[in-house]
Amino acid sequence: MKKIVVIGSGAVGGFYGGLLASTGNQVTFLLRSDYDYCMRYGLEILSPWGDIKLISTEQFVSDINNRTTYPVDFVQDPKLLPRNIDLIIICIKSTDNSSLGDLLINYLSKKTTLDPETSSDNQSKTKNSNSSVIEPAVLLIQNGIGTEELIYKILPNSRIFAGLAFLCSVRKSQAVIQHIDYGDLTIAEYKPANSMATHNSIDKKNISSVKTNQPHKRNVDSGMDLDTLESMLVKAKIPVTCESNLTLARLKKLIWNVPFNGLSVVYNSQTDDMMNDPKILDLVKKLMSEVQLIAKAMNLEITDSFIADRLERTRKMKPYPTSMKLDFENRRPMEIDAIYGKLIEYGFFYNLEIPNITKLYENLCKLESKSVSNQAN
Repeated sequence: MKKIVVIGSGAVGGFYGGLLASTGNQVTFLLRSDYDYCMRYGLEILSPWGDIKLISTEQFVSDINNRTTYPVDFVQDPKLLPRNIDLIIICIKSTDNSSLGDLLINYLSKKTTLDPETSSDNQSKTKNSNSSVIEPAVLLIQNGIGTEELIYKILPNSRIFAGLAFLCSVRKSQAVIQHIDYGDLTIAEYKPANSMATHNSIDKKNISSVKTNQPHKRNVDSGMDLDTLESMLVKAKIPVTCESNLTLARLKKLIWNVPFNGLSVVYNSQTDDMMNDPKILDLVKKLMSEVQLIAKAMNLEITDSFIADRLERTRKMKPYPTSMKLDFENRRPMEIDAIYGKLIEYGFFYNLEIPNITKLYENLCKLESKSVSNQAN
């Protein structure tokens, strides 16, 4: 049994956290506005893989005849999260990354200075935590590129893993997550020496490091390695693929995110609509080819067969509104910079022509600006 904390307990974190709880792990979910509701009624996951009901340990009553209900802990204040744990699963949107320092405050094992990027009040500050706490491993399940470096700044002695989800899941209500289709997770370990680029800027030194594979020696005292993480996820019946190159894994994820997230907003479409419209499908393929071109410039290969597989899986996918479409419809910030902004920087650095990514980025920025303006009025 592993002790796990899930930060970002929505459609993604709630789903994977629930599966891990169902195999005997001790899981704590950090909630915000849904805390009181989930404490009273629990959190339900409706899935073609089998439904799961998560009940607070305070309310849970063991029943040998009920094999789909499991005890978990719900916490509202990050300072009340359990300290001595094995793994933190972070599933917040990249647009909320400025709060990471505050959300992870319990896991600082030494005097640590948080910069404005990772502190919600946008001020550099020093925080102290229990020096006896071992920094747990971190599994970051989030769109975009570069966030592992933010985690590394906060928890420099933690083993950090990226989780790239191919998952169709939505939060239907405060207490219900609807798993629609798929659920694959590709995992790769972050190594500072292999960083794609710093979070704020790209320079030649950082870009060239993509082409190396030299381990970075840290004072890591976590018992969670890639094999252990994989075994734990497989036991929870999560389809897992291990990728040795984090950069490649992230770019493969963007092969799908770049076209389908953005175009679902621009064309107000679900996945089936986009696959069945020849004009949109042609644009999907052009966007995928531009991500493939960026990977090639980094001496990384995304094969045509991989792209064909992603298209075929999307064709077979149950109709699904992307997370970016749901964010736009609910007037939440979209992950535009995380998914598109960094790719445009890479295109500029490598002097690549990526007109479709650039145009989609600009259109999304205009739509979001208009939405914010309408909301203000």
